[in-house]
Amino acid sequence: MFGPGARKIKLELSLASYRIPIAAGDDKYFRFVKKYQHVGTILSVDLNMCDEITKRCGMMRAESRSLCSKILKCSSIPLVKKISVLQAYILSKGTFQCGTWVALPDVQYKRSHKCILDIYRSICGKNYKPGGGNDSEHVDVTSMFSDDDVIYEHGFINPRTMLRLSKLTLFSRIVYKAPPLLMQIIRAQMSFKRGWVSSLMGDLAWIRNSPEFSSSPERSLHEWIGAISCDPSSFIRKVKKWCKSPFANVITQWATSPTLQAFAQPVQCTYCLHFSKSYQSHAVHMFRAHGIKSSFRRYVPLTHCLVCLREFHTRENCVNHVRYRSKACKLNLILRGPCLSIDESNVLDNDCKADNVRLHLEGRRRHHVAEPSVQLEGPLLPIVLAEGQHSAHHPLGIGHNYT
Repeated sequence: MFGPGARKIKLELSLASYRIPIAAGDDKYFRFVKKYQHVGTILSVDLNMCDEITKRCGMMRAESRSLCSKILKCSSIPLVKKISVLQAYILSKGTFQCGTWVALPDVQYKRSHKCILDIYRSICGKNYKPGGGNDSEHVDVTSMFSDDDVIYEHGFINPRTMLRLSKLTLFSRIVYKAPPLLMQIIRAQMSFKRGWVSSLMGDLAWIRNSPEFSSSPERSLHEWIGAISCDPSSFIRKVKKWCKSPFANVITQWATSPTLQAFAQPVQCTYCLHFSKSYQSHAVHMFRAHGIKSSFRRYVPLTHCLVCLREFHTRENCVNHVRYRSKACKLNLILRGPCLSIDESNVLDNDCKADNVRLHLEGRRRHHVAEPSVQLEGPLLPIVLAEGQHSAHHPLGIGHNYT
């Protein structure tokens, strides 16, 4: 059942949805693939850049090792020349054709940002070493230099600014040459929430923070095309001047989400000198090093939510429901209780250890869902909702549907 023949059948079934006959009754088909490589860039149907970012980061790390042994570690070469060689290398390989990319999710951008900044730090002697241990006498001084400090001190360009500059440069070239078919494709993508045009509009809104474009009103894509077509060279010159300025490369300009803000400004542990590059790694450190768990575990004594009466069959899934899924349940549990003591919460966690070990041996996570959640019988207790979350359709507010 699970032999080569079954895999062949499964492959043929998966390809069947991507084969379209050329003509009615014809046995010849067009074959459509989910992703392909075009001029060195991996493109996918769902606009996922994970494979491309992984390839670029691996390429930069591998090639930077040879640069370090021949150029970057040579003390006789001035730092200015090292920086120019490094920037030429990154722009030619690491960000090749990045102007055609869509907006990167935070997780994928973090990988690219860290890879480039590690190479920056290697030539500046400010290698970031998070952690530091519990002994304050053995703290690495170089860890005090954040990414912004390294970028500002040596005049580097932030990786996010590199992506924006490449995209705006490509857009100005398209507007200057104005190929009819490509302009029609760009205008046809204006209604898409994801894609290159949507990312471009975000970059055009970003340059309005510069002194050169601060006085210009908010424009649509058609208005930007008309304004750039008058003088594309002047537009690019102003954009490059803004991208090289220090303010265009600070945290406030690229760390626009809580995930990137925690990545740009590492979270320091209040019990030791450990630094974490994300809230998740900080929570893992707090538990492993200090035995501190999430406070929301003290509000979940059973396997069902006490606010919405949803049965999740395991306490771990109910905790995740309160922590991440339902803001209304989280708010009402904090206001209403009950709040368990730390010892009572630990006892409930110890009762689930055997099941967690079994799931781990099966290759599953502790929040694996074996059975779908079900709605228990009411009645529901009065529910307090935040401002703007009220809904006449559901007592838990906007975003909930009856099942």
